[in-house]
Amino acid sequence: MKPALRINLIFIFLLVVGFIVLAQMGLYTVQQIWDIRFPINFLQYCISAFNETTLAYNIFTFIINAIIIYTFGRMLWRFVKQIYLTRKWLGIFHSQKHIKLTKLLNAKYRKWGAKFIVVNDEKFIAMTIGLLKPQIIVSSGVIGMFSKKEVEAILLHEQYHVQNRDPLNLFLLTLLLEGMGYIPSMKTMVRSFKTWKELLADQFAMRQMGTEYHLGNVLLKLSSVGRMQHAAAAVYFAENAINYRIMQVLEPKQTLHIPILNFKPLFLTLMFTFIMSSLILGGCS
Repeated sequence: MKPALRINLIFIFLLVVGFIVLAQMGLYTVQQIWDIRFPINFLQYCISAFNETTLAYNIFTFIINAIIIYTFGRMLWRFVKQIYLTRKWLGIFHSQKHIKLTKLLNAKYRKWGAKFIVVNDEKFIAMTIGLLKPQIIVSSGVIGMFSKKEVEAILLHEQYHVQNRDPLNLFLLTLLLEGMGYIPSMKTMVRSFKTWKELLADQFAMRQMGTEYHLGNVLLKLSSVGRMQHAAAAVYFAENAINYRIMQVLEPKQTLHIPILNFKPLFLTLMFTFIMSSLILGGCS
């Protein structure tokens, strides 16, 4: 299976699972608050199978309510925090904007249809930020640190993220992971999605340039660079999978094997599903 198709399937699977779980939780909450009956509310159906005077009913109701409060609370907290930090970082970037270099990049790459902001900073900053209107942020230090071809490779990598709206996609997955981190395998799948996104962005840059040389130089230099500046709701050039990316450049024809599901998280997920299914089906029978 091609990597692009694989990560799209991962993304769709996680969104569908997240939507189903959240929809069931939402229907259950509405029914509890306003006593509106829904025929497809599986949680309420199974809870109603227990006798309300039994200890099992109280325990099961408490667990479900706690999970719902935790899930929606964590997701709401993450959403508000992400929006706040995104606005904050964009404000910082605009206040430190290198006007001359920003105009130069926007004029030079006008055909890309992306907006560039060059930040007056000597540190390595290269990212795509923004949910609905993603922008490419790069520091003046990057432009001074690398050759013109190497800078172009970095920008092409970020252009891939802009074209595929990766900040929004990763934001949605981050929300699900924040609220449903109690599902062990979800973290591994999200990490695999991020890794493959970086590899695909590198592949895009190498195809556009017709060589792996310039991007390879950038990655090798960055492998020795320390902690980089981060912002919210952004995709960073060198945040993830640096070893996999270097391997891809050195051996472009070799297939990389990146685990989507580790045995331990998968085993815990199956055990969790089995136990919960046994409790629910036992109550529903």
